[in-house]
Amino acid sequence: MDGKKIIEEYAEWIKNNSFVRDVRDGKYCAITTPFMDRHNDHIDIYITKTDNGNYLLTDDGDTISDLMITGTFPNTPKRRQIIATTLNGFGVNTDGESIYVEVPHTGDLPKKKHAMIQAILAINDMYMMSQENTYSFFKEDVSTFFTAKDITFVPDVKIAGKTGYDHNIDFILPKTAKSPERLIKTINKATKDQVLAIVFAFSDISAIRLNKSEQIVMYNDEYGDISSDAEKALNQYEVKHIPWSKRNEFAKTLITI
Repeated sequence: MDGKKIIEEYAEWIKNNSFVRDVRDGKYCAITTPFMDRHNDHIDIYITKTDNGNYLLTDDGDTISDLMITGTFPNTPKRRQIIATTLNGFGVNTDGESIYVEVPHTGDLPKKKHAMIQAILAINDMYMMSQENTYSFFKEDVSTFFTAKDITFVPDVKIAGKTGYDHNIDFILPKTAKSPERLIKTINKATKDQVLAIVFAFSDISAIRLNKSEQIVMYNDEYGDISSDAEKALNQYEVKHIPWSKRNEFAKTLITI
């Protein structure tokens, strides 16, 4: 697997499919990214200068407001706390309406823009929960499952890649005498955009790590199986994908190691 080529192709895809325009009388720069939200609309990120000279990156409230309007994620203190915790894992913030992050230096803008995209995709993923499962997120289900099966793991670890971007890994299963370290990302619904972002993250990390790690995606197949395009991308870049319905078979391979 040519990790360098994957990174170059991914960066080129983002560059060729991103568009910039001035909005609000030039006070904001709007970046239209190639990533899609649940409506298949392109995700926009807005950048402006703050009074203290920092750069402010924001989604202008689009992501959370859309989630609230659906009624799938009611605006309660507990739900707001869950959103805040999710965003904190990507190093970005929320004021209850917008997703945002302040950046003091232009050199940090690409990293924070990348973090914003990951965060927005994660919040969009929450919509795919059914009403009866509103209290239980897929990532929490995976954590509970690992604990019940006595599988040792480290949650929510940031790992820097060759590009300098930080990537949030949901779970790391430590290396043993018989198996390599395992990096696990979870997806509630395995869309092509989600998968492409994960393939890039794994490839970026692998490009600078001396010890090879097994790369795994665990996805919730309750809402349907993985798309053919997404599966093709995972297979092409040797990322193992485990549907939630086959978690017990997967656990057996871990327990016996």
